[in-house]
Order: sequence, then structure tokens, then C-alpha cells
Amino acid sequence: CGLNWDVQFRAGENKLVAKGKMDDKIIATDEMIVNYDYNQPEKADRIALSSKILLNGNYLIEATTVDKNGKRILDYEKPIYFSADGKGELLENYGTPTRSRIIQMANGYAAIEMVPATTGSAIVEARNQDFKGSYHEIDFEKKNKKSQALILTQPFDFDPADKNKVTGRYIAQSKVTIPQNLATQNKWFMFEGPVLENDKIAYRYYADSRHRFDIYGKTVPDMVMDTVGWKYHDIMDWGSDILKVGNSLGLGSPAIWYNNKLYTLSECDEKTIEILNDNSESSTIRTMFKGLKIENEKFDLIQDWSIRPGQTWSEIHLKVVNGELPKGMCFATGIVKHLPKITTGESKDYFYAMNWGEQSFHHENMGMAVTARKMYQPKKIQDELSHAYAFYNAKKEVIYRFMAAWERDVNQVKDEAGFKKLVEDAGK
Repeated sequence: CGLNWDVQFRAGENKLVAKGKMDDKIIATDEMIVNYDYNQPEKADRIALSSKILLNGNYLIEATTVDKNGKRILDYEKPIYFSADGKGELLENYGTPTRSRIIQMANGYAAIEMVPATTGSAIVEARNQDFKGSYHEIDFEKKNKKSQALILTQPFDFDPADKNKVTGRYIAQSKVTIPQNLATQNKWFMFEGPVLENDKIAYRYYADSRHRFDIYGKTVPDMVMDTVGWKYHDIMDWGSDILKVGNSLGLGSPAIWYNNKLYTLSECDEKTIEILNDNSESSTIRTMFKGLKIENEKFDLIQDWSIRPGQTWSEIHLKVVNGELPKGMCFATGIVKHLPKITTGESKDYFYAMNWGEQSFHHENMGMAVTARKMYQPKKIQDELSHAYAFYNAKKEVIYRFMAAWERDVNQVKDEAGFKKLVEDAGK
């Protein structure tokens, strides 16, 4: 007979995990996500369309009947008709649940597969006798792009009197000079700063004076960050913001170690962010700090931040302009102390520091690591909020990498051993 548990659901997403044990050792696990809502939806208002990429490379176009508030109508079971215009091919007339052009909705849901094209786009329509057509566009050329750099701002100068003012669509920029009065947690700069994304993961840093790095875990390989709204702390069909940074170094944030104190790159005369390249091989964002101030010292610094397709790691290159760090200073970086312990090791010419455990924003398993060449002489330094490391042989410049893997993401890393392998591979 089956096993039964009484579970108290909370509103929203609930993760159920079953673990099979033998002799107190876990030998099998399974999990499922249940979305629970105790409020009844209103009458059906429209068909909502979305798409995702399947493991076989096809697109799955999903149709959901929702009310005017976007809540799914679970008792809607009328037939629906799919059609498409443009490139790509709908898989129809197979008589299966995801390969039929005409199909009866079940629990307010229906779906159809599409074979993608290599170029161009497609517009998919879903309609029935109750609703006029709903449309969804798929850009196949975007699917083939495996990394991207994003600088998205509102189409006006930052207004310090209303840091949350949004008047329209965000505009893609290639270069922006950060206002000196840019507030924390503003909505003038989408994601509060620039983003680098690839088919494995996405990262951002705060463009304001915090200048700390954060992580977006991805459950899909396609480029999605330019379509994401402000609810990115919720777990969505593409993934989520998965790190609570606070006043720590987050993951891999650049810093300066001076007089036994850790300084982030927070105070400068001018800060400019620019996309250097954004192509099929890599995406790079340069940040120029003019008059970076650390205590009574000032100097100019370049931060080149890059990501490549197919890798979970991102790379930081810090370089002092026309000189070296003032006497007594060292470049530094680290990992937020959500877990008390950190593991260090070596892989060929690289040093690494890593940990794995329940440390994501949603209290799920996640691994974080920083790696750098041993020639920079990385050594642990004391900091209350971060597992921090200073580079004692890098007076002019330093290059290091940071990386993360979340138990839900496309990397499919489920334990510390799997994450350690990713970390050691990053040092090759």
C-alpha cells in the first residue's frame, strides 16, 4: 500500500521531497513542486501563452486558461486550436498530448511542440470558440545565442526624488555613467545593475555604491534575462535570484584589503559601465572607476567582467590604471558566510575556496566558489560577513573566477561532490 503524510501547504509554491533510507543512509530521493492557492479564481478571461525549450531541442508552447488576475482556471476543459506563422514547424496530427493541433484542455492547460528553425522567428496562436486568438512570438536566432550582456535603464535621467519611477520600457544601453546619487534598490536600472548571462547561469552586480555581485539560478538554457520583470526573487519558470547578499561580498565581489580591513569598490569620483563585446564566444562588461577612494588614497581602476557559453564560472580582471595599488593594499574577494565552513584546495595551477549546502535565498542547496591562480598568493583574511581572501602577489592586476550551482538549475548538480568537480574543472 502507499504511504501517506498530512502536509500543511502554504500559499504559493511548495516543494515536496521524499527520501528513501536504508540503515540510516539515503538511497533514493524524489521531489515535486505543488502550487497551492486557497482563493477561487474568477471566470475565464483569456488564454495565456508561453514557451520553453525541451531536452530534445524542441520548443514546448504552453497554453493556460486564466482569469483577469492571471490565476489558472482548473476546471476549464474545452478544445483549443493551435496554429503558427513564420519559421519553425508545429508537430501536429500525432494524436498525443503535445503533438496535436486540436486538443481538449485538461485542468485549464494544453501544449504543443515546435521544431525550431535556425534563423528567423515564429508567431504561435491559440484560440477556441470562447476566446479570440492569443499570440506568442519565438525568436530562433536568440535561441542560438549562448551568452549576453545587459545594461537596461529607464529612458530618463535618474530622479533621486523617486527612485522607483518607471515610465515605460527599459532601454538597452551600450555605455552608461552612473549617477553619483544613484540610490540602492532603485528601479531606474533594471536588476539594479548590469547582467551577464549564458546557457548555464546569470550574474549581476549592483551599480550603486554597494558594488556587490549576486546570482540568478536558471532552470532553462535559453537567454531569458532581458524578458524578466521585477519579481525575480520568486521562483519562476526560468529560475530565480538565489542569493541574499546584504553587506557581505556576495559571490566574488571585488574588494581591497588595507590596514586589516576589507573595502568594497564603493566610493569614487566617476563610475562608467560599458559593454565591450557581446558575441557567440563571450560577453564582457567593463567598469571604469576614476578616483576610487580607499581611506586617504585615490587611484583609477578597471574591472573587466566576462562570461563564456557553457561555463558556470564568470571571470573578473582587475587592473590599476598607470601604476599599482598604493603601498599596503591588496586585491581581495570572497563568499558570503551563509555557511560557517569553507573548503579550500588546488587544481593544477589554481587555488579554490568552495562550499555546498542549504544557503540559497529560498533555503535550498547551492554551491559557491572562487578560484584564482596560485601565483597571486591568495590567503585567507578575517571578515565577519564573508569567507574572504586577499591576493598578496598582485600589485598591478589580478584575474579570478567565481561560480555557483543551484540544486534546481540546468547544471543538475545535486551534491557537494558534483559541485567540487565543476570547481576543479574551472581551474583547467
